[in-house]
Amino acid sequence: MPGQDLVDAIKANETLQAISRCPAVPVDVSRAIYGVVKDDSTKAEDLEFTGDASKAELWHFDVKSESYLHHFVALIWINDQGKTGFTLFMAYETKYTLGQYMSGKSKKQGMIGFEDFREMSEMKTIMQSLIRQEDAWGKYFNVSDTEKLKSVQFFKYGHVDIAEAIARVEEFRGHYAYYG
Repeated sequence: MPGQDLVDAIKANETLQAISRCPAVPVDVSRAIYGVVKDDSTKAEDLEFTGDASKAELWHFDVKSESYLHHFVALIWINDQGKTGFTLFMAYETKYTLGQYMSGKSKKQGMIGFEDFREMSEMKTIMQSLIRQEDAWGKYFNVSDTEKLKSVQFFKYGHVDIAEAIARVEEFRGHYAYYG
């Protein structure tokens, strides 16, 4: 399953595991996957993926509450059953690294942790919960903060061939942004 292989390559990359600050997640995960840092020049307006099973796409989410700004990415891909879904990758300032998030070490009781694959319908559920429920910020981002989402914008970084992305992620050792 090519998409799962890309998720596994990201999970195995020690440089990516060390990301400790949320702004570094879109910077360095995009650099690892695409070979260049992608920019946020064009806001996305829909949660649709038009690729096939050999392609993936990285989306950068920039979410703001009254007190916080948080960045995370969703890797969009198609699983063996032909379902389009996503994998979330995030770190949270002074709380946990990307590696701790992926391994489940950051997960607090009652909070929603890392999963290799979530169906696209859950993306809408996450966004609606963040907007409507004050406990959703802590539940999805694995922190004890109670915050209500004030705004969200996201950026699609374009399709990438999964086999090429895996090779780049496996070779990725440098860093561009913030590490602990």
